[in-house]
Amino acid sequence: MIEIKTGNVPCCVYVSEVAGHMHFKSNILNSIKKHGCYGIYKGEKDLGQSIFNTDWHLSNAFYNKNSEYTSIINNIIGEHTEALTHFLRYVDPISCENIWFQQYKRNDFHGWHRHERSVFSNVYYVDLPDNASKTSFRFLGKEFSIEVKEGQILTFPSFIEHCSKPNPSDKIKTVISFNYN
Repeated sequence: MIEIKTGNVPCCVYVSEVAGHMHFKSNILNSIKKHGCYGIYKGEKDLGQSIFNTDWHLSNAFYNKNSEYTSIINNIIGEHTEALTHFLRYVDPISCENIWFQQYKRNDFHGWHRHERSVFSNVYYVDLPDNASKTSFRFLGKEFSIEVKEGQILTFPSFIEHCSKPNPSDKIKTVISFNYN
């Protein structure tokens, strides 16, 4: 079920629950662990981040070569896409692009940024320790956050600046992000 978050939120942001999350969580984390640590690409555009492990810079190499991971993620994203398409009353299906994972150790962060060339951005909170940072937003001069918990997907317009502030937890935070067009 998709829920619109309002209150102090100056734009439409959606949250949904991933059915069977605890089963998926262990399979996703084991799959990522099995295939090793890719680290973070420290290119010119990526100076505003410190991320322990991601496959963003690998052109979906991890996603394409890991069939177990791919199957799990495709099911989760497929259900979310169908629910969001129905909720928004879109006639044509939403297409999903650019799927990647990110893992944050203590003090890791991802600076303020936008996802250009997409309509919606999504964050699936696979492993969210109790005091770990969540996604923060800046829009029309306001900074805000959305209350989310592990096992939920947060969907928001891609033009909104967002970040992951430093992770204060000693436990690793794992998210899977993806964009819709």
